[in-house]
Amino acid sequence: MLRRQDPPGPAMADAVRAQPLRFRGPAAAITPRDVPEETAVALVHDASTTAVMMATPSDLTEFGLGFSLTEGAIGRAHV
Repeated sequence: MLRRQDPPGPAMADAVRAQPLRFRGPAAAITPRDVPEETAVALVHDASTTAVMMATPSDLTEFGLGFSLTEGAIGRAHV
């Protein structure tokens, strides 16, 4: 779900460690990173941004999968 990985640095204040899924073709990988309590979340499918929404970092995997399924961007979830 992320296009790039930020370089390592000091932890953000009021942040949590999130583990969003990165999809590249049929493969998915968890990419841990610090995320602010509320931030803009971009949903990217096939290298194209589908939506940008404000969200908290809790349940990002479920949020991304639910949105992608509802919008028809994916046919089914493989977690």
